[in-house]
Formats: sequence, structure tokens, C-alpha cells
Amino acid sequence: MYQYELKGGNIKTKLSIRSCIALSLILAIIITFGVGAIITQYSSGNIDSYVFHISVNRVMQVYLLLFLVFGTFPLLFFVVWKLVTSRFNRESDKQLLKAEIKYPDLLTIIVPAYNEKKSIGRCIESLLNQDYKGAKEIIVVNDGSTDRTAAIAAQYPITLLDLKQNVGKASALNEGIKIAKGDIILFTDGDSNMCIDAVSSMVRCFNAHPDADIVTGQVLINKPEKFSLINCCQMVEYHIEQEIVRYLQSLTDEIVVCPGPITAVKRRVCDQIAYTNDTILEDADFSASARENKFMMKLDPHAKVYTNAPETIKQWYKQRTRWWYGNLQVWRIHKKWAIKNPWMIYSYLSFVTSLCFLVIMLVMPYFMIHYGNIYSFMVKGLICFSILVLTNSAMISIFFRHNKMLMLMVVPYMIIYPILKIFVLSYFYILYITGVGINIKHGTRHIKAR
Repeated sequence: MYQYELKGGNIKTKLSIRSCIALSLILAIIITFGVGAIITQYSSGNIDSYVFHISVNRVMQVYLLLFLVFGTFPLLFFVVWKLVTSRFNRESDKQLLKAEIKYPDLLTIIVPAYNEKKSIGRCIESLLNQDYKGAKEIIVVNDGSTDRTAAIAAQYPITLLDLKQNVGKASALNEGIKIAKGDIILFTDGDSNMCIDAVSSMVRCFNAHPDADIVTGQVLINKPEKFSLINCCQMVEYHIEQEIVRYLQSLTDEIVVCPGPITAVKRRVCDQIAYTNDTILEDADFSASARENKFMMKLDPHAKVYTNAPETIKQWYKQRTRWWYGNLQVWRIHKKWAIKNPWMIYSYLSFVTSLCFLVIMLVMPYFMIHYGNIYSFMVKGLICFSILVLTNSAMISIFFRHNKMLMLMVVPYMIIYPILKIFVLSYFYILYITGVGINIKHGTRHIKAR
């Protein structure tokens, strides 16, 4: 049983995860019986059908159970855990924000950039305009861009490291680290812009946690120029990831990924660990190596950066190829550590459950055709699906009360996005377990990821 000590002003309590699990189970059981009762009432009088001696009604019950176990219950548990624990951290957060900052002798900010002519200027300006009062240097590493990225960056009072060939983000970061002089090195991306207090907040977090070797912040999405469903779905996804998952990871000191757009490390970390091209997800690989080397990570929820998100399905798929297939590579390379980390296991299970749900989705039409009353079958499925989607949407909406537009997008997100993810995650997982791998183009390089 895990126990975590949470401090908030004069409040000091020990919270057991077991109590959150118990509460979540009770709520899940209530939801299960509620959905089951509605379906049973609607199905009264209908004659069950059998396909290969399998009850079609039993298939519906199994599908409902899988949805609850792998869909509703984890979300319910995370929401309960987040709501219960966050109240104890509010006072300590206020005290942290008021604390005086002790500046390092020098802080280095490294920005790798490849073909970022549209955003590199905004990125650099957000760094130059920080409210951070300590000494800092900004290094932009132009990774062999074929556009005007280098020319635009050269107009600002920064150090420009202009690589003539595209070597990849990992190698570009390592080149920047070689010339960095700071005691703390902060990484961000050329398509991202930090909030004005992000740097000072992260340094303050280092001050509050002297044992911390790495501090990471929250990554959110820039407001798109025009409305698109895929962009809004990603905005909801990012908020869920930051507000719930990463917050809970920080409570257990089990942060899985320190993202490229906003991660600060003490110099000794970079002296011991380098970014590698072993995977197509260099920040996750770097984070796993840091955890294996016992470096302490902390999350600063007040340090925020906004990044550009894919605006089309094609761009989204390309990004998720790197993210999700890269996660599988990280799992394979760092398996000894991964199997001991509950969040890595949870991440890996998302691929397994996606494949299971895909099989169910493909088989379901066959059962429908052989059911005595297709209309009844479809209505029962729609009732079950609608109740669970609305339940999950209601839980997520709690965290969007200050953003009405995103709150309106929660239901479409719960209907469309999971189906899209099921197909893509299943496809990647099949390529991974069969050893086929996937070909991707990253910059000017063609990579065969296995």
C-alpha cells in the first residue's frame, strides 16, 4: 500500500491510495448497477440469441465490464485521487509562490529548432521577456533548417549554434549542452512559448526542493488560428494529461516523461546522461535514464509553456507515431525500470486494451447480424455507450469549469477521440510485437523504428 504525506499550511495528513480505490470502486459499482438496470429493463421480453453457443447478451455484459474496468474505473480513480489530494496542496502552493528566489550563478536555456520560421521569433521573445532577474544565456541550436529559422534567430541577442546538417533533436541538444555554461540548463522547443514567470517559477521549485535534480512544468496548446475538431480534442487531452495524470505522477514521485518544451536540469545530470538516438522519443528516453540513475524529478504546476499542436489528422498521426511508438521503444530499452513503475505499466496496458477493444469492435457487427432483434441490440448498446460517455464526460468537465469552450468539447472528445486512438494504438502495437517496426521521416532523416 502506498501512502503519501501531504502538507498544506497547518494541515498535515496521510492519505492512503487504498481509500481512493475503495471510494472509486463503490462509485463504479453504482454506475454498473445503474447501467445494468436500465439495459435489463429495456431488454425484458426479448429473446436472447446464441452464436457458436455464446449468448449475445453475455457478450454485451462482457463489453460493458471491459469498458468499466479499463475506461471508467481508472478515470474515476484518478479524478477522486486528484480532488482529494489537491485541497491539501493549495496552502503550500501559495507559500511556495511567495518564497524568495535564490538565483544560480548562471542559467542556460537551450532551444533546438528545425524549420521553425513561423514560431522561433515568438519563442525567443518569450524567453527574453521572462520576469527572471538572474543571469541567463539563451542558446538556439539550428538543426540544419532549410528555411529562415537561423536568420530570424540571429536577429536576437542570443547565442546561435548553426548546424549545417540536420542531425536530429537528440544530437542538437547534446551540441547545445557542450557549450552551455549554466549551473541549471533549461530545455524548450522552437515551436513553444513560455509564460512570463515560467523560468523563475522553476528556479523557485529547485529552491524549495534542494534534492531535486530535474524540474518540469506543464505543457498546454496555443490557441489555434482557426477552429478544428482535432485541435480542440488535443486541447482537452493536454488538460487531462497535465491536470490529472502528471499531477498524480508527481505525488508519487514517479514522473514518467519530462517533456522537451519545458524541462530544467542541474548540470550534473547532463554530465552523466546524454540524449540519444536509441528511440524516436528522446525526452522520454532521457527521463527514463534519469530515473534509472536515481535522479529526483519534481513537477512545478505553475511553470507553463504553450506549444503548437497538429492542425490536421495527417500531422497528428505523424506526431503520435513519434510519441506512441517511441513509448514502446522506451519500454523495451528500459524494461527493468518500466515494469517497476505503475505509470509505465498503465501506459503499456493502453496498447494492449486498445487492441482488445479493436477486436471487439470488429466482431460486434457479426453478433448484431445473428441477433434476433437487431434494433434492440443497437438500442441497448447505444444506451450503455451513452451513459458511460456522459459519466466520463461529467468527471472530466470538473477540470474545465474555467474554460467553457473546452467544456463543450468534452463530449465530442469522449466519443470521437478514443475510437481514433484505439485504431492508431492497435496499429502501432501490432507493428511492435511482430517486429515489423515503422518507417518515419524526421527532418531530412529516414528512420526505421523497431
